[in-house]
Amino acid sequence: FFANITPAAFWMIMHVITIPGLADRLREEVGPAFNSGYPNIDYIVSYKTCPLLRSVFCETLRTVNWAVAPRHVDSDTTIGGYTLKAGNQVFCPGRLPMLDPQIWDRFLDKPTDPCPGKNFAALEIKEFVASSLLRFDFELPDGMPKMDLKTPTFVILHGAAARVRISKRLATVSHP
Repeated sequence: FFANITPAAFWMIMHVITIPGLADRLREEVGPAFNSGYPNIDYIVSYKTCPLLRSVFCETLRTVNWAVAPRHVDSDTTIGGYTLKAGNQVFCPGRLPMLDPQIWDRFLDKPTDPCPGKNFAALEIKEFVASSLLRFDFELPDGMPKMDLKTPTFVILHGAAARVRISKRLATVSHP
C-alpha cells in the first residue's frame, strides 16, 4: 500500500516546486479546505473546487508510473503481428502507454484486479501534498534531481536522492 503513496507524494511535490508559481496557485486553491483546521476531504477530492490539484496529481502519476497492469483481452486482437486471444490476460507496462498517445486505449479497457485502495491512496496523497504546501515552503538549491527512467519497478518510480530546503511558511493563505 505505502509502496506507491510515499514516492507518488514525493514526485508530486517535486513537480510542484519545479514549476514557478504552481505552489502558490495550489495554495490558493486548497486553502479553503483547511479553514476549520482539519482538511475538508470533500473539498479536496472535488473536481470543481480543486481542478488544479487533480491535474497535478494525474500528471505526476502519468510521468512517474512504472506499474505493470493486468488486462483482460475481450476479443481477439492483433498488434505488431502478434495475436492476443480473447479471454487471456496481458500484463502491460504502465510507462509506455502514458508516454505514447498512439497506443492509449487501443485494446485495453478493463483492469482484471482493480486496486480497492486507489481512491483512498489518491486522497491521502492529495491531502498530504495540499497540507504540506500550506505549512511549508520548498526550495531546490541544486535543481531538479534526474529521474531514473531506465530501471523498471512494479510500482511508482522511487524518489531520487534530492536536496530540498524545507522551511515553515511565514505567510499562510487566508480565506474568509
